[in-house]
Amino acid sequence: MKNKLQVFNKYALSTMAIQLLALGKAHGWHFQNLGIAPIPVEPIHLDGWVLIPAEQDTHPIPNRTKHRIKTVFASGIRPQAWVVIHEAPALLTAPNQRMASGTLAQVFGLFTLGSLLSMLVMTAAVVDPILVAITPEGEWIEIDRWIN
Repeated sequence: MKNKLQVFNKYALSTMAIQLLALGKAHGWHFQNLGIAPIPVEPIHLDGWVLIPAEQDTHPIPNRTKHRIKTVFASGIRPQAWVVIHEAPALLTAPNQRMASGTLAQVFGLFTLGSLLSMLVMTAAVVDPILVAITPEGEWIEIDRWIN
């Protein structure tokens, strides 16, 4: 791993973010930094997406993605949180999920999350869902995308 300070989007990456990106590169995986945003504690609907804390998501995770998670942990990296991002068609709203507004907007910094989701759309063809590791500094690192 490089000892040089790496900069992305005008901020210095944390050590953990650099380690995650280097791990992905070493294995030929396309890990990418999506930006900085707060860690959601419950599912959030935002701009056609649902961000779900991984421990609350009930969708199956492919073996390839499980292997990547195991590799992250085997390398000694311990993300602060994991989030699964799904496309959410406007006509299919899930019950018991609050729309991001009012107090929730203030808590989760919707501008930041909206920017992060815009980055997802701009970086590659969208594949749903997306697994993201979040560092203690709030950096969202994409670990995998797959077709559900």
